[in-house]
Amino acid sequence: MLKFHLHSVSFSPVPVAEGTGPVPSISADYQYEVLIPWGTSLDNTVTDYLGDPDTRSSAAQQAQQVGIGHDGMWFFPFRGSNTRGLLAINHEFGGNGTVLGKAAPESVADVNTSQHAHGISVVEIRKQNGSWKLVKGSKYNRRVHVNTPVTFSGPVAGSDLIASDSVPMGTVNNCANGYTPWVAASTRASPLLKAAADASLATWGTTSALTISTSLSPSATGNPCAPRA
Repeated sequence: MLKFHLHSVSFSPVPVAEGTGPVPSISADYQYEVLIPWGTSLDNTVTDYLGDPDTRSSAAQQAQQVGIGHDGMWFFPFRGSNTRGLLAINHEFGGNGTVLGKAAPESVADVNTSQHAHGISVVEIRKQNGSWKLVKGSKYNRRVHVNTPVTFSGPVAGSDLIASDSVPMGTVNNCANGYTPWVAASTRASPLLKAAADASLATWGTTSALTISTSLSPSATGNPCAPRA
C-alpha cells in the first residue's frame, strides 16, 4: 500500500483584492527583487531603457538589451557555484503598444525593434551582499532574437525540410525552457504570429513549434557551466 504524506507550507496569504496591480503582491513572509527587467543593457555600449515613452530604444539598442515578456528560464551555475552562473531566459511576447507605443508598426525600423525585443537572453549573474546582480559587460552575455544568424547541426542539417536557398535566422515567441545533458540551454518557440520586415514594411505569418539548443559558451574555449572532469 502506498502512503502519501502531505506537508503544508505556512505563510501569510495575500488578500484577493491585493492580488492585482503594476507590481507583484506577495506574502509578507517572502521577498523579491527586480533583477533584469525589459530594457536592461547587457554592457555599457548602450544605456538601460527605463520605460520613458519619449525615449524608446532603437532596434540596434534593443538588440543589446534584455527582451520583453520574460518566460521560461534556467540557471546554469558556474562549476557548481551557488553565487555565480548564467541565466538563460525566454522573451515570449510584448504588444506593440508597450514595445513601440503604437497599435501597429509603421516602418521596417519599428518591426525590427519589436523583433529584437523577443527571443532569448543569456546573462551572467552574481550574488553579492545577499542580492543577485547582472554582470554587465560579461563575455557570456548575449541576445538571440528574430534576426540573429543561426546554424543547424545534427540530423536536421541538410534535411530536405530546410530550404537550401534560405538563410536561417533566430527565434521568436519562446515559451518553454530547460537544459540538455551536455549543459546547453533548450528553448521552444510557440506556434504564434511573428513579424517579418520586408519591402511592404511588415507581413505576418505563423511560426512552427521548434526546439533548439544553444551553447552557453561564447567560443570553443569551453563551457563554464560544465561539470569539472
